[in-house]
Amino acid sequence: MLADKVSKLKFLVDTGADVSVLPKHYAPKADSSNELLLLAANGTKIATFGKKRLTLDLNLRRNFTWSFIIANVNQPIIDQLKPVATTSHGSKKVFVHPALKTCSHVFVRHDAVKKPLQTPYDGPYLVLKRTEKMFTIEKNGKHSTINIDRLKPAFFENSHHSSAPIISPPPVAVPTSTKPLPDSSPSSPVSPTNSTPLPYVTRSGRRVRFNSRYF
Repeated sequence: MLADKVSKLKFLVDTGADVSVLPKHYAPKADSSNELLLLAANGTKIATFGKKRLTLDLNLRRNFTWSFIIANVNQPIIDQLKPVATTSHGSKKVFVHPALKTCSHVFVRHDAVKKPLQTPYDGPYLVLKRTEKMFTIEKNGKHSTINIDRLKPAFFENSHHSSAPIISPPPVAVPTSTKPLPDSSPSSPVSPTNSTPLPYVTRSGRRVRFNSRYF
């Protein structure tokens, strides 16, 4: 017997019943229905008076909604209790790179305790054999079988796996000195050695004068 906390009704759980029924006093003004035909276990016909849906709190951690047939019975009957489907909230999907189907080399994730500054993946290693979930690679001269969840494809420069164009870096211009050269024509006067040096002109157009003692 199960008791509903809301309506205070007690329901008989009959796993052999095909439907759930309620007594006739739930619909005292209803007429007999010819659409539904119920038979007792001994073959006796049971009059029906329509349908009714109830939401019950049977202290099962959640409320349940049943569709009852109002019939000429003395005890409310529930046909069966179905367990609620469980859900798994801890399942985590692992991303599998599509290039693992065709790549020739792979990196293997290092799941052990890593040293300082150690990369999370080791490799690349040559792929010898592959299945849906396992790869056989050549690692340190030996054949090792690794789960696909620990692998990621390795791409090499100038290989058919990489379709990105190779762009050469632009040439770097080397700046030249902007120090003016003295005029060597005989008409220009020769400046003495202890005269003030000519200023330097920077690339931005600024004139810089240096102290002659540092020359």
